[in-house]
Amino acid sequence: MINRLFRAYLAERAALASEILHNSTLFQAALDDGMMVQSVVAGVARLQTESEDERGQTRDTLFKMLEERRSELRSVRDFPEIDWATDTPFARFDEFGATADFHLAGSLANGLRALRSTWSKFVHLIAWAPIAVRHEVAVRVVDRFIADALSDEEVLNAALGEPSEKAAAILALSEIIGGKVVETASTSSESDPDRVQAVLGRLLSTGALPETKRVLIDHVVSELRGSETWTESGKRDEEKTAVRDVVLRLVLGLEVIGGALIADAIADRMAQVINVGGSKGLIQGLREFQMLRLDPEREVGFLLALLRGRHQKTIGAPVYRALDRFLSLGGNFHKIFAAGYHPTESFRRAALIYRALSNAPITRRAENVSSWEARCLPDDGA
Repeated sequence: MINRLFRAYLAERAALASEILHNSTLFQAALDDGMMVQSVVAGVARLQTESEDERGQTRDTLFKMLEERRSELRSVRDFPEIDWATDTPFARFDEFGATADFHLAGSLANGLRALRSTWSKFVHLIAWAPIAVRHEVAVRVVDRFIADALSDEEVLNAALGEPSEKAAAILALSEIIGGKVVETASTSSESDPDRVQAVLGRLLSTGALPETKRVLIDHVVSELRGSETWTESGKRDEEKTAVRDVVLRLVLGLEVIGGALIADAIADRMAQVINVGGSKGLIQGLREFQMLRLDPEREVGFLLALLRGRHQKTIGAPVYRALDRFLSLGGNFHKIFAAGYHPTESFRRAALIYRALSNAPITRRAENVSSWEARCLPDDGA
């Protein structure tokens, strides 16, 4: 309710939340909308507290913070303009020292005000981002603004090229999060979705936009946990294929992008695909996951990520059984030695998997660690 109400307010004004927080006129106008502010503050307080007494104190704290921000914005007569004609447009903000972030954000917000839509604001932010990465404060501020823009469903959908099928949208988003860089024609416009995705992918691959990455991961998690089908037919095999395609983008070797959060959501999705609820669905979904025919690193990376997630207590023991299946003679692990790889490459991959197992949060059935070691480091006759 909070999000819908505030989002409706922003949409009506084609504004980003970051703009409002850094522009005195917009901020005052938001405060003047008493019902909206009261609802948002009350909702945030409700989410952050358990008792009514705590809620009252939190509401007072939040209103105090809003008043402090109003005073802070009023104290600045004019934010300096950003000189985009120079090679170092953000250098002038260094003179503000500890308040450089605040002043730069205010200047950025002022620069966006003349643009008539949130999409055009997002496109400009994407265009500015490669310049901002050269400046520590600037990239942090631009990251927040881009993350803010992408939390708008319409902006995100436009950035993905408005695909007709949900599976295609989630796949495109997963590729961006994974840092896939799509080469585009130099003649393409800055608002072309392919170009937008190329810039985002390139920046995310360097770790330059952590807040943006978190927002995109949260969106994928929400879709993974949703009840809607991803494909037009909704058939189980097609849904499983769609999940597998996403897994291939988000589970890179032994690393799960988004960690346990993504792994838990994938487990939820598999249970949704087979249409079995509760712990039984998670357990059966785990078996279905192992039937996706992934490479050994991806499979064990996913299983170990689950041991760090919220499902650990529910499916911890089944995960250990899945690891046993993985390491058994007929399991996926031994494909490393049977697929015709050079022995040096096979043992390198085996050693990496063993190291991952050794560093895993294994708290139950710990007696299996030694047998896992024996399987991961076979003798010369293996």
